[in-house]
Amino acid sequence: MRRPPLCYTLSMSSTTATTPPPAACAVLKAAGLIRQSLSQDRLYAVHGETDFGNPAWGQATSRFLVVRLSAFADVERSTPHLLLVRELRHALPNAYIDFGFLPGPRDRVVLNDLGLPLLHGIASARGAAEFDYLLVSNAFALELVNLPLLLLGSGIAPLRSTRDRQAVSGSAAAGQDSPPRPPLIILGGSNVFASAAIHRFQPATAPDAPPICADSLVDAVFFGEGEGHIGTLAVGLAAVARADQSSRLATLDDLADSLPGFWHSRRPQAVTQARSDADHWLPVVPPRLAGAECGTVRLEITRGCPSFCTFCFEGWERKPYRERSVASIMAEAAFLKHASAADTVELASYNFNAHSRIVEIIERLHGLFHQVNFMSQRADILAAVPNLVDFEVAAGKRSFTVGVEGISARLRAFYNKELTEAQLLEAVSLLLAAQAREIKFFYIVSGRESAADLAEFGRCLERITALRTAASARSAMLFSVGTLIRMPRTPLALDRVELDQASYQPILRELRRLVEAQRFDFREPGAADEYGLSQALTLPGPDSLKLLLTLAERGHAYDRSLTKGAWALARKLLDVQARPVGQAIPGDQASPGAPPPGSPPPDGYGFVTSAVERRFLERRFQAADQYRAAAACFGGLEVHGGKPPASGPGTGETDCADCAGCAACLDDAERSSLTDHRIIPPTRMDIERLQASLAAKRRPTWLTFRDRRPARLAAAPDGYCAADFATRLLAARPDLAENYLRAEEVFPGGTDWSSRLPEAHGDALYRLGFRSAPACAGLAVAGFCVVPEDKVPERFGCLVSFGPTANGSAPALPTLLALTADYLKAADLAHTLRRTQDGAEFTIAAKSLAKKKLLACRLTATGGGIVGLHLELGVKADLAGLVSLARRRGLSLSLETSLPENGPAKRSQT
Repeated sequence: MRRPPLCYTLSMSSTTATTPPPAACAVLKAAGLIRQSLSQDRLYAVHGETDFGNPAWGQATSRFLVVRLSAFADVERSTPHLLLVRELRHALPNAYIDFGFLPGPRDRVVLNDLGLPLLHGIASARGAAEFDYLLVSNAFALELVNLPLLLLGSGIAPLRSTRDRQAVSGSAAAGQDSPPRPPLIILGGSNVFASAAIHRFQPATAPDAPPICADSLVDAVFFGEGEGHIGTLAVGLAAVARADQSSRLATLDDLADSLPGFWHSRRPQAVTQARSDADHWLPVVPPRLAGAECGTVRLEITRGCPSFCTFCFEGWERKPYRERSVASIMAEAAFLKHASAADTVELASYNFNAHSRIVEIIERLHGLFHQVNFMSQRADILAAVPNLVDFEVAAGKRSFTVGVEGISARLRAFYNKELTEAQLLEAVSLLLAAQAREIKFFYIVSGRESAADLAEFGRCLERITALRTAASARSAMLFSVGTLIRMPRTPLALDRVELDQASYQPILRELRRLVEAQRFDFREPGAADEYGLSQALTLPGPDSLKLLLTLAERGHAYDRSLTKGAWALARKLLDVQARPVGQAIPGDQASPGAPPPGSPPPDGYGFVTSAVERRFLERRFQAADQYRAAAACFGGLEVHGGKPPASGPGTGETDCADCAGCAACLDDAERSSLTDHRIIPPTRMDIERLQASLAAKRRPTWLTFRDRRPARLAAAPDGYCAADFATRLLAARPDLAENYLRAEEVFPGGTDWSSRLPEAHGDALYRLGFRSAPACAGLAVAGFCVVPEDKVPERFGCLVSFGPTANGSAPALPTLLALTADYLKAADLAHTLRRTQDGAEFTIAAKSLAKKKLLACRLTATGGGIVGLHLELGVKADLAGLVSLARRRGLSLSLETSLPENGPAKRSQT
């Protein structure tokens, strides 16, 4: 289906939209138009209007755009946008739901030049202003720079107050396909408690009253866990999707009164952070997006974090720690495998090895998926749980990360890391004995590091070197150092704030010297400008909204790095305003200590009650400021004779010695699930059983299938079409889900052909691996064609079709004759040209036929003037040069392959 054009023009100074002629929107059309080599080309080409379970645009009852503030390549491995779509689709089967991502730097230039909105749906190809609601997921502070930029660049006024005026004045011009008012914008995501810079607050009218949000970039904010709540929000919004502005705002008020975590930014209110049932999941297939991760699904196994690391935003914002039951995990895993044919599952957890039954989970998932990935884990658990390192290695893990954070015991106490040097060295020793391929160590520099701390770090490095030598290990060692960002709702939000990274440079230089002296790799922290602006936004002052708008008006963005001059402009504004950022004035060296009890947190969201009590956070800062660690309430290390002794006194108010007293748990049952927590360690039998399982998966039974790769998937990345085919097979034969392991495309994509037949469609071969061979007769009955081998025939056909030129006409025969002749010359394929009644034929010389690239070639014109290039190709065919040459000459083309039915291929008559 051809997608409708994007239909908004924009300028950085404009907040209204106009409709250009359709020709101006050709850049995002996949069929028959010249590609612009945008970073999201594959998304545009693969995903059509009715993808993602969508109805036709005009038939949708409501329209939601799920927005990520980073480029697709940077968020592809994350899950918030997929979670939102699963929740929305379950609640609203007839809604239109699309994705919008930050366009890359070159993309933004091209889109602006063509008068197209920066923010648009990848499936609908419609600008953000055409949607009813924008649901924005914010992952980290620097992404906030992109929000006003995307709004300005999409014909949407960035300020709520301006949009309100437009909604009132434009209501009379309402039409079914043209919303009478700008979309409502709702922000959520993991950075939500650090997003207050997008608002301008006024003082409360009474001492205990919530502040007034005088203006904002968004209409509402959702605080907390969205699972189980987003559907309720979506239903409420959908009911007034086509209503006037007053009805929509009244609905926001109703949602604010009834939905936990929901704040309507136009009215003062107290909000309580939302939390979800740990076992909540929905039987909705997450959309498969056309990217490198198309064969991977992600599975959350825990919520929250049991630790109280003073620097960690997520560890305090997502409390308490809750484990999903194994039954819930496996039920969702089986559903995802059946519905998506994914070959890989990735465990989502802040610390996956903290789950009490992690061994059982990994083993059972290996019985379902070809590959199981797991990332972040606690080093102390790795050291304390017997056989855990050997079990993880048996499960296929070869690269390990160790979050040490503090370079010395004193600094680890400051971070409340609860990791002794003895535990660190024990974990390293176990990893080296297991011949880990790579060990990555992560540290944070706070500015408090002393000469004694650096000397202690140097001695620790020497001990690690000695361990590696003793183990005769060749493990790569990487030491990565970052600078501390004081995040809101953490104890260190109360610490002094450094906006200038220059004071850290002597510490960083010494750390590099010590690391490289041991011949380990050292990785520097991010750029100083990114550090400074990130810190300024996370603990914002009253003029932060003005700062964001100024950056957007100057065209600044964050896309893996800040655009040049962004921090210089921001720092100038901060200095000119001469006011503190959060708790500190730039360059201030004095630690303020804990603020008076009951004072609002330095994040602008003092009216939001989060899981952990404010006074508990203040006590933890006081302990950190004195370098006193305080034990957590997690019994995670009690696997063989009790917990290690605490390194400092507790700070809880309860009589229970193991409960920290943070007030995040709702009842005694939740508290007991933490204090009584035990990790079941793997046995040698578990390890041997897992090794046997993985060994069997390395020897799958392969079957090759012949199928058609549809034209709509011609631009799909490697693996996408194979996953699509496997999904169709499992839908027809669900009994094969546990037997199925993985799928590969042999032709015309895959490792051997995708670069030689760029974006080809047509006859295809897929290779599927199974634990044991399924009956071919049953597959044939289900409509699937199994072929005896996965080799591409010695001869096969390819039809090259050409799209219209820039003026809309078909390319003339002389143009294509010249193109073909130049390609053959560049490919060193000798030939003779013979004119025919309907075109021309190129006879390939005998010496060139021996190259097995091109066996026959003819151009044929139809009565309507359409010319096709018919090729007979060999096993060494390579049409990349033809495609490149055509595009350089302003010609668009498509390749359609045809395999012979039986025996040697005949000349293609397509």
